Amino acid sequence: MRKRFSTGLLYFCYGCLASFFIETKLLQRSDRAFLPADEVTAFNNAAEWGNEDAGEKLAPLLQETWFAKGLIPRLNFKPLEEAQAISALAELAGATTDYKTSLRLLIEFLVAAGLIQRDGTLLKS
Repeated sequence: MRKRFSTGLLYFCYGCLASFFIETKLLQRSDRAFLPADEVTAFNNAAEWGNEDAGEKLAPLLQETWFAKGLIPRLNFKPLEEAQAISALAELAGATTDYKTSLRLLIEFLVAAGLIQRDGTLLKS
């Protein structure tokens, strides 16, 4: 379920967010609960100490996601404008323009993990 607020952003229910975190393996199921992956714990510990490269702790998990596997090879071939990268992800996911903000967030995850770099609006590997 999603709800549109006046900002135009789409907000999803907690269950949808949990599904995303489980799919990316950032969150793992145990017998009775969901637990953060070791990489998430390492990220949290590094971030608490103010480590600016804390996001790189998530790289091993994020590089295995559909969005990393779909975007990084394209960026290895040539840099893309952010709008082109968003369009490429939309095509891979079959997403409408309603998901533009969500697709941009996926790019931010990859940047934070150090898997891709941003130079203004240009993205490169």
